[in-house]
Amino acid sequence: KITLQGARSLDCPYVRMSVYNKDRELVEEVQDVSKFSHRNDTCLWYTTQYHMQVPLENTTDSFILLELVDESVKSRSKVVTETICWTFLRLKDGSVDTSTHSLECYAPPVKLGLGENVRRERDELVVANNGGFFSVDTYLTTRGSSKRG
Repeated sequence: KITLQGARSLDCPYVRMSVYNKDRELVEEVQDVSKFSHRNDTCLWYTTQYHMQVPLENTTDSFILLELVDESVKSRSKVVTETICWTFLRLKDGSVDTSTHSLECYAPPVKLGLGENVRRERDELVVANNGGFFSVDTYLTTRGSSKRG
């Protein structure tokens, strides 16, 4: 679920998810979730699963970047893609478990420094104007062996 002011006014909202390593390099293909199940003035609900391909034990100091993106048709039928807000979920050893996370959203542009040792004012994380929050449920699963009986 994504909570933000003006959710109903978005033309074609979708969530973009990507996994980055500690060096801020993309480590697996970006996945987009385009179909929300419900929306009202202040919320978008997505009922889909994201399957991270990288094993969790290989994600020390990595993070999942979550972006709410909107596409709209502007003048002369030009499609414009815009990040509305974004947040991240850190993947540190032992910190990810089956649970619910409430993640505050930040204003674009996306800043992969993620607030670490901010050196310049322009690199500071700015809370999104629309007051957004991502509520994300994480479920840890392991690949089970199949037994034939």
